[in-house]
Amino acid sequence: MRIERLHLLRYGSLTDRELRFRPGAGLHLVYGPNEAGKSSTLAAISDLLFGFSEKRRAADGAEERRYDFLHEAPSLRVCATLTDARGNSLSLRRRKGRKNTLLADDDGETPLGDDALVPFLGGLTREVFQLAFGLDSERLREGGRALLAGDGEGGEIFAAASGLHGLNALRADLDREADGLFAPRASGNRKIYQVLERHTEARREERERQLREAEWKSLNKAVETANETLAEAEARLSEAHARRERLARLVSLKPLLARLTASEARLAAFADLDQVPRGLARRLEEALAAVTAAAAAQRDAVRRLQEAEELARGIAVDRPLIEAAAEVTALHADIGAFRQRQRDIPRVTREASDLTDALGAQLRRLGLALDPQDSEAIRARQPTDAALADLAARLAEGDRLSRQRADLQSALARENADFERLSGGAADGRVADPAPSRARLAALAPQVRQLEERDRLLPTRQRLTSRLMEAAARLSPPVAEPERLAGAPLPGLEQIAEFRARFDEIGDALRRHREQDAAWGEEIAGLDAAIAESERGGDMPSRARIDAARRERDEALAKVPDGGTPALDAAQPLLREADQLADRAIAEADRVSRHAGDVARRDALLVRRVEAAEGGAKLSAALATAKEAWAALFAPLGLEPAGPTAMTEWRKSVDRWLDQREELADLVATIEGLEAGAGRALPGLAALAGELGLAVPASGDLARDGLALLRLVEGELERRAEAFQQGRALAARIEDAAVRLDGLQRQAAAVEDALVRWRQDFDAALGGAGLDPGASPQAAAAVLEVWRVLPAALGERDKLARRVHGMQRDNEAFSATALDLVRRVAPGLLDEGAGEEPDRLVETLQRRLAEERVALTRAEGAGEALARSRTELSRAEERQAAANAQLSALCADLPEGLQSDDMVPLAGRLAERDSIAAALDETRTLFAETAAGEPRWAVAEELSGLDDGAAQAALERLAGEIDALTADMKEALAARHAALGERDRAEAGEGADRAAFERLAAEAELQELGRQWLVTRLASLLLSGALEQHRARQDDPLLDHAGRLFAGLTSGSFDGLTRRFGEDDRAELLARRPDGATVGLVGLSDGTCDQLYLALRLAFLADYATRAEAAPFIGDDLFQTFDDARTAAGLRTLAGLSDTLQPILFTHHASVVDIARRELGERLDLLEM
Repeated sequence: MRIERLHLLRYGSLTDRELRFRPGAGLHLVYGPNEAGKSSTLAAISDLLFGFSEKRRAADGAEERRYDFLHEAPSLRVCATLTDARGNSLSLRRRKGRKNTLLADDDGETPLGDDALVPFLGGLTREVFQLAFGLDSERLREGGRALLAGDGEGGEIFAAASGLHGLNALRADLDREADGLFAPRASGNRKIYQVLERHTEARREERERQLREAEWKSLNKAVETANETLAEAEARLSEAHARRERLARLVSLKPLLARLTASEARLAAFADLDQVPRGLARRLEEALAAVTAAAAAQRDAVRRLQEAEELARGIAVDRPLIEAAAEVTALHADIGAFRQRQRDIPRVTREASDLTDALGAQLRRLGLALDPQDSEAIRARQPTDAALADLAARLAEGDRLSRQRADLQSALARENADFERLSGGAADGRVADPAPSRARLAALAPQVRQLEERDRLLPTRQRLTSRLMEAAARLSPPVAEPERLAGAPLPGLEQIAEFRARFDEIGDALRRHREQDAAWGEEIAGLDAAIAESERGGDMPSRARIDAARRERDEALAKVPDGGTPALDAAQPLLREADQLADRAIAEADRVSRHAGDVARRDALLVRRVEAAEGGAKLSAALATAKEAWAALFAPLGLEPAGPTAMTEWRKSVDRWLDQREELADLVATIEGLEAGAGRALPGLAALAGELGLAVPASGDLARDGLALLRLVEGELERRAEAFQQGRALAARIEDAAVRLDGLQRQAAAVEDALVRWRQDFDAALGGAGLDPGASPQAAAAVLEVWRVLPAALGERDKLARRVHGMQRDNEAFSATALDLVRRVAPGLLDEGAGEEPDRLVETLQRRLAEERVALTRAEGAGEALARSRTELSRAEERQAAANAQLSALCADLPEGLQSDDMVPLAGRLAERDSIAAALDETRTLFAETAAGEPRWAVAEELSGLDDGAAQAALERLAGEIDALTADMKEALAARHAALGERDRAEAGEGADRAAFERLAAEAELQELGRQWLVTRLASLLLSGALEQHRARQDDPLLDHAGRLFAGLTSGSFDGLTRRFGEDDRAELLARRPDGATVGLVGLSDGTCDQLYLALRLAFLADYATRAEAAPFIGDDLFQTFDDARTAAGLRTLAGLSDTLQPILFTHHASVVDIARRELGERLDLLEM
């Protein structure tokens, strides 16, 4: 796209300003001083193409200027004629708005479609246009500094243009994604290692988490006990709160009851006012206050009326002067202009005279004997504008052709020298393309570099081996052959936990049995001592002895009938013994009873002890059986097991040892795999090194020296690739130099022909300016210079003469009007100020007018004050009558005994009565609310026996009790919370199901992550191979073009650019000297970096123009930091791009214009603002 015409109809400070860009020009140079409108023109191009922006910041973040400060925003218009690459043309206007902003470029302004510019813009946006197709000196400097810092866009331009940038970014993304999943070095931020850690943790939890039934029941019992304790504490606390609230309410009601009694007693003193309703006191006080205020207001109104009448009588006004106020004010406003004209007339007269003298001098330079005062005669001898313009054009054309001939001769000399130098420096032969060898190396290098990973992992293997041996040595009880642990069946933690529970259960039972047996033994010993103590008081008449004696007595008595007296005598001692035992038993009932109980208790304990001994024997047998089974559990391992607790820790240590052993085995397998992979690639690497002429280690040393050999091969291939690129670039430069040399020779011949034709046309143009054919260009230039300034001076002299005449006429009119006004409104002023100037008379009238206006204002104010005072007096008298009537009406409703002339004391008593009654009502309401519905008599009766000190003491005791109960409840609540937490934690860890689920989930996720890593890694390797093949097949034309532009911009200090790729496949730019030496970006000066950045930008835009519709390149004072030689080179470079895109350069430096004229000649299109 090219701009043929830009018309700023209304934009910024510009109105109807048009720029026409000459088709076919090499460079359009827009020149103008500061404030000429260059910035407005630059902004107008952007607003024309993309619409008036609503933003206040440009794409680079800078503040945008507003361009509606002169013209209203809706009236802004920018017009243009555009041409695309296919030759299609479009004339349009752009207005500021939100829709239908594209218009036809005519007075009708027919709306165009919103897509009218799409064929011309080729998909460009405002941001892309401003950042890519616009460049100023500041952004040029920033680009150069960014190249030096290594973060600029220069290195990215080539990748973007060649289409490889996106692929490089994609490969980098694939590598980052794969590294985020897995790498041989363990890292906590890689997903596979994160899942492995979760898997390990799940396995550990699965082995360790268990919950026994006895523990669960104990935890539930603890929760139930805590709930009961908490409920009991809450009940006690609630009851204590209720008692305190009741006592506190009684204490608060006591002062209220006293206030009720006191208020009722005070109210009884106003019994004579019972017939007067409450509220009358307020109305009576208001009526008395109204009567007093109305009387005071009436007195003030009378005083103000008297003052207003006295003020109005002392003011007088000059009416004629007030009526002429508008005329006086108008004349006074013209005083400044009158005096300025008086000062300007002499000065302007002198300026006109000076211009007349200058005109005479110019006429003498032309050889014309004319009167400088005769403007018409001078204009009659002036050549036509067309003749002068034609002569000026011929002069400019001759100057341009002469400079163009000189420039072409200089350029031919330079190009011949360059061609001979390049041809002489060409290599005898070209270096072979190393791309096939580089492709072979790219296939072998990843496998050989596995040796780096192997070397990194070897210390880790040694460290893991040592740790494994140390862990085996720390096992307690020790294992003679730790490797047997990997294949032998190991008791599970569940089995060990079962044995621990079994041993604990048997041990607890034995402990309880021994404790019970010891307790019984102690109790039997005590009973024996008690029995012995009871028996120390004599033989014990126990129930058994009494029963035995009675049996013997009964048997003896049964023999009496048959045995007679002897039998009776024999029975008598037995009868007495039985009776004595019975009597003693009654007399010693307490001792007998205690002895009998002790004997019975001892006998029962002896029986129970015998029975318990059998249970103890069974427990001992069970413990022996459990120990045998416990030893048998570890017999396959050849271990003498310790207790279950110690063996639990032993089992966990074995698990950790087995995990470390597995980790070591995986690492050993990885190292062996790396060595095997590298071993397959090393013979191929050795063969490639031999083909390159490098020293190859012996086959037995390849595994050790493989990495060093790889670096040698990479360095050699890099050197050959650089030499290959330099050879190709030199050939292209020789071909390009030959083409340029031929073009310059054809241009030189065309310029010579043009000079012959120019002299013929120049002689014909001399006659129109009054010169003879054959006159020199210098004479023609002198004539043009005189006629350029003479018409303007003549017009300025005539304008000054007309101005003097106008000022004299205006001052005479002012004087006449002023004198007439003074005669009409203040004739005495003429007598007082005879001889004064008219302006001073008008000033005197203005002062008098101001004084009379003040007097008039005072008079009008006095009249208004008098009217207001009369009105206020009337209203005060009306209010006084109304207040008296209202007071009389209120007094008429009072009982006769209360009426009097002075109602103020009565109003005070009524107010006091109403205040007491209101306080009594408030106290009754508060008492009812506090008593909560309890009747007053009941409260009074309960309070009659309540002592304040005792009540306060009781409240303090209740507060202490509540604090203690609250603390108890908090302890109960904490105990309940702890019991629930313990049970919840136990419940959360119950069984190994959840841990098993986590382990299976981690295993499934590991499989999926492994698949993702494999796919991503393969994709990255395939993409790397494809990129290398692409670089091997295709040269980069963008780099060559940028190199040629860079050579031109640096005037041959550098002859091109090259690049090399780092391990991350990012291109590193290198500047190439004419002798073939390369310089990195850090070795370039600031100015050279600026030129490199400009070359890269222009090459990118030229490449863009071959693939899409390109906008014009617009530069704004690009060469501020360039010297004259490099400015000339920059101008030639911009003009050289005119075949592919339209270069437009804005500048305010006249030196740039001179250099452009010298360097470009007729290829320059100069537009002046």
